[in-house]
Amino acid sequence: MIAYVVAGRQSDIDILKALLPADLCQQVWFTAAGGISAVVSMASSLIAVRETPVAITIDADSIDPSTIGERRRDVEGLIRSVSPGIPFKVIIAVPALEGILFHHLPLLRRLFDGRVSNEILEIAKTEPHRAVCELMAGHSPISNLSEILDALTSEDIEALRGTEVIRELSGFLTEVRHPIVVSK
Repeated sequence: MIAYVVAGRQSDIDILKALLPADLCQQVWFTAAGGISAVVSMASSLIAVRETPVAITIDADSIDPSTIGERRRDVEGLIRSVSPGIPFKVIIAVPALEGILFHHLPLLRRLFDGRVSNEILEIAKTEPHRAVCELMAGHSPISNLSEILDALTSEDIEALRGTEVIRELSGFLTEVRHPIVVSK
């Protein structure tokens, strides 16, 4: 096992797996732990017991920079207190991981027949889960997140890999897969 990726919900794991390059997912164990406390607890246990690098992906549940920074510091402090030098990375999705989908509007416009209104985009800024649910409600041929992920084209995936969360997670997994050795 090269690393663990711990997130809150199974839908978060599904998004991450759909967007990460396949080679980075090899020998990586993904798990959905539940709420923030459960994520921190699971990540702490994996680091302390398995002594294996862990990426912790959590929702900010906010767009306020000071709140986001505080959440990051709190989680990093808790993990650092149990990490005997094992690499870890706290990755915060602002405001939530589903928001990634709104970084590539051609995907949503294609899947939802152009029904991505300005109102939906405003909702997505603070409540991306709600915005996705509203898009799927009504006369949409897409009824769940799995169908959205299944409809991703290689162009969609490439565009969404440019989001901060995916870049950070890819960088961490690359780093722990090929650690830089400093010679003395």
